[in-house]
Amino acid sequence: MYQMTNTEFATGYYHWFFLIQPSPLPETLIGADPGFYLNSILSAWGRSGTDVFHPDAYQEYADAFADPSCISATCEDYRAAATIDLEHGTEDSGRKIASPLLLLWGANGLIGRWYDVPSYGGKRRNT
Repeated sequence: MYQMTNTEFATGYYHWFFLIQPSPLPETLIGADPGFYLNSILSAWGRSGTDVFHPDAYQEYADAFADPSCISATCEDYRAAATIDLEHGTEDSGRKIASPLLLLWGANGLIGRWYDVPSYGGKRRNT
């Protein structure tokens, strides 16, 4: 995704670029008001506010994002995606997953509009 980004992707998935910034920038900004950050990001993902999330699930996210170590771990996961994971992806280019796989994605979101997920071969749809 990082290699095929465009303005629509960068806008819709801004958090991918925000969370990879060097520590402690995103950690500090999120930690200043984790509830605001969480509500903002989950509202954007749900496309109809946070009502699509079960209250118990939302509370789990809220509890986790109240913990600075969770915020840090989240940022580190995205930092890895933009660094070592890209290297590993290049090394694995062309390899198929040999085990059974369950694919879940938002059919109405950017991924569903851009990719034919079940037959994905690394190529974007023409949009």
